Amino acid sequence: MEGMGTTGRESGWDERAERGREASRSRVRRFLRVTAPLAAAGALVGVVVSAMAASIGLASCGPREALIPFDPASGCHDLVLSLSARTGLAAGVVTVFSALFVMGLSRTADHLRDERYRRVVDGARRRRDR
Repeated sequence: MEGMGTTGRESGWDERAERGREASRSRVRRFLRVTAPLAAAGALVGVVVSAMAASIGLASCGPREALIPFDPASGCHDLVLSLSARTGLAAGVVTVFSALFVMGLSRTADHLRDERYRRVVDGARRRRDR
């Protein structure tokens, strides 16, 4: 079978396969273009909120004495750090969901605007063709 070349059918399969691979790469690029900034924004907000909550909360605990076992102030520090980490995580998640919600509303508004424009243009064409 060597030297016979490819038939039209085989080259068509190759072209379709290449188009499919390119479409898949395009979807991955689009996904990364949306998710990378969202993840970065969520992480940034989470870290900032956590740091601010920890700095404000630790001020009310008083100084931490590392040499005293079972120090109540140590429990206060641990509690504040734990709660600030959870608060930061919650703020980051809310940031991501809020951004996704706004993106969805924007896409819906674009779709409705395009649909309205298409109806207006179709109506004008029908009136013109009468």
